[in-house]
Amino acid sequence: MIYLVTGGTGFIGSYVVRDLLKQGHEVISYDLPAGASPLLKELIPAENLRKVKFIQGDVKDYALIADTIKQNKVDNIIHLAACMIPECEKDVPLAIRTTIVGTNNIFEAARAFGLKRVTWSDSSSVVGNLGNRLGDKLPENISCPGNFYGATKTLCEYMAGHYNKNFGMDIISVRYWRVYGPGKNTGGGAVFTEFVKNFALGNPVAIAGGESKWAYIHVEDASLTTIKASQVASTKTKVFDLHDGRSYNGWELAEVLKEINPQVKVNIAGGKAQYDFPDVITTPAREELEFKPRSLKLGLTQFINYFRKQNNLPSF
Repeated sequence: MIYLVTGGTGFIGSYVVRDLLKQGHEVISYDLPAGASPLLKELIPAENLRKVKFIQGDVKDYALIADTIKQNKVDNIIHLAACMIPECEKDVPLAIRTTIVGTNNIFEAARAFGLKRVTWSDSSSVVGNLGNRLGDKLPENISCPGNFYGATKTLCEYMAGHYNKNFGMDIISVRYWRVYGPGKNTGGGAVFTEFVKNFALGNPVAIAGGESKWAYIHVEDASLTTIKASQVASTKTKVFDLHDGRSYNGWELAEVLKEINPQVKVNIAGGKAQYDFPDVITTPAREELEFKPRSLKLGLTQFINYFRKQNNLPSF
């Protein structure tokens, strides 16, 4: 199968490209940077990386997207490109053109060339701080974005549903919760990466807004499930929530960390942060996509040991 991966040099995109190559697919990475990113070079041996076709392009450019699909006889699209935090909060026109218009360009190009299945990167930001308002029970198909990034993803969610209903498409939204793992060095999750790195090195760490809840998914689980969503037969569910099965407040996160290394001091401040996620079920993903995420303890242990190995420290 010939895959087009937009955002293929980014964080999740790099893992998706790696895992598609492992499955024997042809991969075209379509992204703003030219050539392979440092993360791709870290994840993929040079002899395999040479198999990837890199196209330097912008999702705002419909003509280039269409030409890429046509010239390369693309069979399947995984759309991961978007305007991320903090850029999208500072530059609203850029966010609209990149995330909203760019996603529409992908949907339209897929429709024009008869590709019914598109799998795209949704976000838990569409849920925002509904935990503060509704508690742990979240009605189906409800959104309340807490920032402009979440607002752009919310519109894309509705747009995907519109294409499915009115144009015979089969677009699947994979709604990532907090994705963590090696290589997350930009966007809002970069703060969490630095937090985990400090913990790995034995430095004291602090958790702000301890009453707020977050749900987590390791990047490798996000990648493999995204690919699975792109390959399965038509699903009953069109918007899948991906996390390890529950959400954690600051004290619960600290308990997981202390199980890994009780010696590191974890300071927790009370109060609410910007987000307070309710407990959203992952049953549809587990039943329809065979989603089997690793536990937060296992994922964090692997992430922590990644930093410890870099610094010649023994693993936990």
